[in-house]
Amino acid sequence: MRCFRLLPVLITAALVSVGCADEPSSEPSPVKVAFDDGWGQVFLADTGGSALQQITPTTTVDDTDDRYSTYPALSPDGTQLTYTRAGRFIDIVDLDSGHSRTLYEGGCQPVFSPDGTLIAFSSSDGISIMNADGSDVRVIVEQDFRRVRRGSTRSRRRAVFCV
Repeated sequence: MRCFRLLPVLITAALVSVGCADEPSSEPSPVKVAFDDGWGQVFLADTGGSALQQITPTTTVDDTDDRYSTYPALSPDGTQLTYTRAGRFIDIVDLDSGHSRTLYEGGCQPVFSPDGTLIAFSSSDGISIMNADGSDVRVIVEQDFRRVRRGSTRSRRRAVFCV
């Protein structure tokens, strides 16, 4: 089951490596892909599968380990990576130096804005954004279940929320 978590990453990596431009760039650079292995560790690799680099430490088998990491997101310029640690911390790591730090406690599933200046994430308050340095945290969509329609898929294995 955990191998299915890698399928979207590999498909995306294959599509990105093919490219969309009519003319190839003069100096191609390797495309990097960040992913978690389903066991609490975050990795970085190029689309060819080489240059595999473990970003977060090896964890125990369960998500009670404070180092358990998921939902990695690579910055658009490829210099930083943000991820959820222990289900509640949003951490960021500088890929050149390897230095990591916690940006926010109480959020998960971070993703960079296209220009890399903001990070959006979900929390118990709703959907929030902050500057890439962790400053100026603000809620942009409040969690209000009175205004949310809830449903489920036919198999009833997934919940669907429409805001």
